[in-house]
Amino acid sequence: MRRRDLMTGLLALSAAGGTAAWAGTPPLSVVASFSILADMVRQVGGEGVAVTGLVPPDGDPHTYEPRPSDLRMLAAAGLLVENGLGLEGWMTRLADASGFRGPVCIASAGVQPRTITEDGGAAVTDPHAWQDPRNGVLYARAIAAALAAADPSRAGTFREAGGRYAAAIMETDAWIARQFAPIPPARRAIVTTHDAFGYSGARYGIRALAKEAGAAVGEAVYSDAFSPPGGPVPIYLAMLPHNVPLFVAAMRGEAAPDQSR
Repeated sequence: MRRRDLMTGLLALSAAGGTAAWAGTPPLSVVASFSILADMVRQVGGEGVAVTGLVPPDGDPHTYEPRPSDLRMLAAAGLLVENGLGLEGWMTRLADASGFRGPVCIASAGVQPRTITEDGGAAVTDPHAWQDPRNGVLYARAIAAALAAADPSRAGTFREAGGRYAAAIMETDAWIARQFAPIPPARRAIVTTHDAFGYSGARYGIRALAKEAGAAVGEAVYSDAFSPPGGPVPIYLAMLPHNVPLFVAAMRGEAAPDQSR
């Protein structure tokens, strides 16, 4: 199956949960900490949610500086969705300053966390759990459960959509595994400037190196955020299929593939 065929099928499957309407019932107001979580909430919640992502699609959730408008949005929210695992160090201050006292969904609940080594040798929790699609399934389930609890009138619809979305993520995982399968384990290594691929590396047997002198610069891959508007990675289900062919080509010593096909 080609990447384009995979993406067409996955986008259709994930969109299937977003077509239901509830006449006369306003959508649940949800604030998500960054673009990946905002997309997951939209995929599960469909028309039953009005989602605001604090960190923009091409922003950095590690270093985000909240704006005054974020205080107002969070104060009015019916649900806050955040990653956890230490990603949003600014969130506690923001929530306290806004006076938000509503329910909070930690999307990474249930994830078995990994650790990474910072400059200086300190080991810290790796927050990039969504890079393993199996964790993406946990995210989808946690979000569906949180939406159902926050808006019981739509609970069944949220849970059904969450199940469809989780199935789409698992289909992506199976496709990724097939792409890496022909690569000998000894060649499954990539060089990255940001230590964000530990979970996917563990899932698919990749030895990721944080940096290496003289390494060639390849095409852009996406880890913490989506591409700017109009770019190739507008949603989570496009992120991993975009990155994988670039990794595979690098492992084989080939030119980067044409991602438009």
